[in-house]
Amino acid sequence: MPMMSTHFLGPLLHLYLVSVEDADAYRQSSKKQIQEWLSSINQRKNQEWLIVYVTSGEASTKTSTAAKFLSMKSSMYDKLKVDFNIKKDRVAQLQRNVASSKDAADSWNELLLKMTDGILTCFNSMLLQADEDVKRIESQSNLPGWNYCQLFVMKEGLAFSYELINVIDEALNIYDELERSFYDNLATQGLQFFKDFGGRTPGDDSVDPLTIKRKPYREMILANDITIFDFRMYLFGRQCLLTMKLNRPTEACERARSFVVSFSRTLKDYDAALVPHFRISWAFTCCQSVVTQCEELVAVNKFSPQTVREYEAAKAELLHVARLQLDKIGLLCGFLAPSVLSTPSEEQRKLSENSPARVDELDSVTNVELRGAMANVDGFDSLYIKLCQRAARSLEISGRYRTMFLVKGDSALLHFHRARYAIAGELLENMCTRYSATGWSVIEASLLEKLAVCQKETKQYAKYLMSCLSLMELGTIKMLGKERIEFYQMEAITYSEVMEEEITSTLNEDSDDVLFKIAVTSFTENVGDDDGSTAEVVVVSALPRDFPIHSISMSMTSSNQDPMLFTCGATTIQPGANKISVQCDRVPLPGEFVVNQVLLRLGKLTFLSDFAKHPTPTTFVLEESPMYLWTIVGLPDTGTFDDTPTDILVRIYTRRNDVNSGTLQMSFQPIGAVGRVNQVAARISAETDPEAATEVMLDVTDGVISLPECGELQVIDITVPFEATEMLPQDIELSVKSTVIYVVPDGRRRVQAFKDSLQLAQPMDVVRNTLVYEDGAFVDVTITNVNVMPIRITSALFEGLGDNCEQFGLPNPNTTLQCGQTLRLACQVPADADVRSNGLDGTVKIQYHFVHEEIEAFLIRTLDNLLSAHSCQRYSGYFAAFAIRCVLNRVDYDAYAASDVVTFPPWDPEECARDLRGEPEGAGERAVKVAEELLQICSTTSRASIFKAIRLRHKTLTTKVQVRFSKLTVSVHLEPPTIPASLGVPLPCQLEVRVLHHPEGAPPVSLAYEVAETQEWAVDGWRRKTVTVEPTKPFSTQISLIPLVPGRLSLPRVSVRGWEGGEVDVVRPSAGVQVRVGPGRGGVWGGKEE
Repeated sequence: MPMMSTHFLGPLLHLYLVSVEDADAYRQSSKKQIQEWLSSINQRKNQEWLIVYVTSGEASTKTSTAAKFLSMKSSMYDKLKVDFNIKKDRVAQLQRNVASSKDAADSWNELLLKMTDGILTCFNSMLLQADEDVKRIESQSNLPGWNYCQLFVMKEGLAFSYELINVIDEALNIYDELERSFYDNLATQGLQFFKDFGGRTPGDDSVDPLTIKRKPYREMILANDITIFDFRMYLFGRQCLLTMKLNRPTEACERARSFVVSFSRTLKDYDAALVPHFRISWAFTCCQSVVTQCEELVAVNKFSPQTVREYEAAKAELLHVARLQLDKIGLLCGFLAPSVLSTPSEEQRKLSENSPARVDELDSVTNVELRGAMANVDGFDSLYIKLCQRAARSLEISGRYRTMFLVKGDSALLHFHRARYAIAGELLENMCTRYSATGWSVIEASLLEKLAVCQKETKQYAKYLMSCLSLMELGTIKMLGKERIEFYQMEAITYSEVMEEEITSTLNEDSDDVLFKIAVTSFTENVGDDDGSTAEVVVVSALPRDFPIHSISMSMTSSNQDPMLFTCGATTIQPGANKISVQCDRVPLPGEFVVNQVLLRLGKLTFLSDFAKHPTPTTFVLEESPMYLWTIVGLPDTGTFDDTPTDILVRIYTRRNDVNSGTLQMSFQPIGAVGRVNQVAARISAETDPEAATEVMLDVTDGVISLPECGELQVIDITVPFEATEMLPQDIELSVKSTVIYVVPDGRRRVQAFKDSLQLAQPMDVVRNTLVYEDGAFVDVTITNVNVMPIRITSALFEGLGDNCEQFGLPNPNTTLQCGQTLRLACQVPADADVRSNGLDGTVKIQYHFVHEEIEAFLIRTLDNLLSAHSCQRYSGYFAAFAIRCVLNRVDYDAYAASDVVTFPPWDPEECARDLRGEPEGAGERAVKVAEELLQICSTTSRASIFKAIRLRHKTLTTKVQVRFSKLTVSVHLEPPTIPASLGVPLPCQLEVRVLHHPEGAPPVSLAYEVAETQEWAVDGWRRKTVTVEPTKPFSTQISLIPLVPGRLSLPRVSVRGWEGGEVDVVRPSAGVQVRVGPGRGGVWGGKEE
């Protein structure tokens, strides 16, 4: 037990009780006695004293409060204060027999406060003196005769003094300082202050570090007869106990772990001098002792959740250190093998090589728990699992789940080693699920193999089969060797055929370790006959050997018909890519088809690839068959820039069909409907001659449009009114679904559904500007392509601006506008009196088509000619889809628009033969010839060749143009001089305002001019002024412009407005004038430039 420092052995406060009521007695006797008492106290250092005047309260109860202060008793107390309160209040009054409890309490409180102040003052003085003495001794460490143990005893006395007054932090800091100084002196002066290393006393390997009364440690330190082992145990015990007094269980565990790990390395250096396995038993005992004490501390105190989590994490680490010692005991006794340990160390391997240890070596271990564990396997397993469970529970509370599963894995491996497969399997199953979710593939593979053994031994064949599949997946990313993968592959094949229940394994296509990656690459109708459809499924196997499959099935859905099921019989999946054709007996209607899922079946095992969960759906569109119509939805061919389109054009191509009758029904998303009309206009023309057309009116009933009777290779253009249920922005994109139901001559009724995206905004934007000058007006129109596709402008004309107007900037035939490019048109309109009075209303008419329409029309026309030449008209739909997939989707339209030459991408003609292999004999060969000739014709084609072969349907956009003149036209001219201009030098300019056109007999007009502020010029003079100008006499004034930057500078703009707010047309002859400004006097460049 530590003792207080000798600095604190004396009294902390001296009290002198005095009770005298007679003034003479006080002067003659009491005062002298007090002075003598004070004289004896002041002869000693750091002494505090207090005089207590004890008085009776009887008289006080009979007089008023004011009288008390005038009484003898009160005067005597004041006299004591005057005589002895020199630098500090050292006189207190204690009243006895006071009737009022409040007065008595106040009297005692005052006395206690003054006593406390005196005690603390004395204690602080003693602390300062003790600290000075410690520093003095520390400074003498290099002198002969200095003793570390003496320093330790003195500083520990100081620490114990702090502990007595409950200043635990300071006491703990002193012990930490002592620990640091111990290591410093050990490094510089060696073991001269200690007996020897120690650790040879019986029971030292199982000593509780928190039981500091086990040995007379302090006496041993005073006698310089303590060993290093005992000293470190005593010092660590004091540190831990003080930490627990501070209610810091987390810090106590962390200190214990650090001490055990570091001192274990020291003990290792002295293994030869210690009993066998001393270090293992000692480390285990220390960890268990500290954990036990901390658990008791936490149980009786309430800590915050965060503190509890931190404590549990530190406790788990300490338990892990204890478990490592138990691992070594197990290896020594032969109860464990290195294979049971998740990560065996080199030391553990050496212990395993020397196991089992000699009995006499194990008998040296004195720890009761370890001796019980060494007695038999059951005792060892009980302690081992208990430690693992305690550590796992702490890790779970602290939120360290990954480490928790590692600890649980150690328990599972022990159960597996003991052939307790049911318990091991339960633990391993939870862990493998966790590691699979976190991506720890290496640990997952190791544990999963053991889990598979457990499941097989416990006859859980369904789970065993899934474990085999998981191991095969891990093998694909090199977590297992080829032989192991093949073993589990054969196991999966064997058990899939003997299973009684169905097992489904979902393939994760986004994962790297998937066994089979499945894609659907094509979906075609068996063109020409009503004998079903074919799809091609590509299965990429990551397995090292063939895998048999009993059947393959695929399901597809479409919005306008029932799901379609494709099947294939038994086949073998080879390593790598496998192309497999699946068949469906049904004839699909045209529309968009979405792949739902693909199933590979082997016995009771099914591999499922769920395409519905893919981020991008696999879709196919059947809308190009010659047996069906083809419908396109877009804006009408004729439109205007000025208004949002209110009509939608539905273009129906009959292709190779004769239509007896039919209906068209449309729906719009997000909002919109067919306008409420009884009839709509339609235009019927031949595909080869779009200009020769027949106009008809079609009936509308409840939004359903009746279709006219028409033959094959015709085009029906239906203008459908669109009605928005709310205001829509022009750039909104509508999703339009068109459903066409029609009857062909043989009586068959067909249904087709089409989905199109429609943007209500026009593909071009227009900006109009009218500039009035002296003799007329100049109309400027800028056209911008805002569509992503290049546009051909075939013509652009101003209309309605008079016979004398002169047009500029008219495009050449087929002028091309890329996305973002502009076309500028201009028209000069002379103004006579009538025009100035009434103005003009005209239009600009733009005729255009999209560049991709040229290539599409050329390709379709070329295909039709080739199909007719080779008697393959029945396959026109297939080749149209082939052209879109292999050609049109890969053409660089921007390059074609820029160079007028299109280079079609190459394709494989043999692909046609593969697609048509189910058709009648000879169809594939003819299809190859068509594809080869098409490739030869379309390898590189010029725009001129394309235009010779096609006739396009042009589109038209118009915009309104208005020319208006004000009653008053004014010319404002700013004329610079011809002298050279230099930076910062004023440039005198002449400003002239002249009336050009005005009503006859008009009086002088008031005009306000203003020279614009710019960053290039400063104005010296009237920058803004109101002037009066006569119709026949201009106004002129001089202003100076000061150049602020060098270079070619445009003159600042001068604006003119009517003083009374009337409209004024302004002509600016100097609008294009620039002045070259030199850098300075020596660098003049010149004067004005036009």
